[in-house]
Amino acid sequence: MRKFRALLFPFVSILFLVGCNNQLGDLKEAVSGIDSAAQKAATATSLDVHQIRSIEIDYENEVFTINDLFKTILRDVQWDYENLENIHNFTVKGTWKDNLFEHYQFTDEVKNQLVKNGKVVIHFQIVDQQILADSTTVQVTLNNELLVDEMGKEALHSLFSYYINL
Repeated sequence: MRKFRALLFPFVSILFLVGCNNQLGDLKEAVSGIDSAAQKAATATSLDVHQIRSIEIDYENEVFTINDLFKTILRDVQWDYENLENIHNFTVKGTWKDNLFEHYQFTDEVKNQLVKNGKVVIHFQIVDQQILADSTTVQVTLNNELLVDEMGKEALHSLFSYYINL
């Protein structure tokens, strides 16, 4: 009986470890799948997108790139891109940064909420290395309430002015 107990413990331990090994294999496979998906997402951003984000803007004797503009004026920047018949459609999403659209004279309470929960969405089109100013739309929302809704050249130049005055 003693030998049986002595053999039972190693046998159960081996069965347990074999089960763990199967789980470990499943985990490795899942991690591999996640890594593969991440690699696909990383390469999905084409060379065109990187070239377009590096387009230089010359505004009031200041030169900066599209990438510099949005990485500076927004927090947590996300880019969406679509190319339709050589019209490059961009959507830039981010969170609000202090004093963006200060001409709206938000209260301090609203500004504090905007820093935490303010969402900024900017749409624009690029053709032949130029932003089509009339295609620009800028929206700022806070808790699903639209606070800023600007369009066209004035909206775009408002973003440029904010950038060069930082």
